[in-house]
Amino acid sequence: MNSINIKLTKEQFKQIRTELQYTQKEMSELLGITIRAISYYESGQRPVNKTVSILMKRIYVDEQYDDYMDIAQTHVAKMASKNASKLEKQSTALKLMAKRTI
Repeated sequence: MNSINIKLTKEQFKQIRTELQYTQKEMSELLGITIRAISYYESGQRPVNKTVSILMKRIYVDEQYDDYMDIAQTHVAKMASKNASKLEKQSTALKLMAKRTI
């Protein structure tokens, strides 16, 4: 049976950190490790351990989800605004029609 590779490579580790736009200091605070450990992982001086790899992946997924939700909320707000504008125009048209029939 093939084992799943849970550990991140040094390249994957750095790619996640930079893609999320975290400094080494910010990432060290999120992971609860030292800046030196971050530097060691990224340079390959130490392999990224299983726990840190899992935490990094979780941070990445959470950030991607937050971005998706922001986009979805913006889309919903735009659609609501369009619908409100459309309803307002229809209401105005109905009021004009009602005045003409009186």
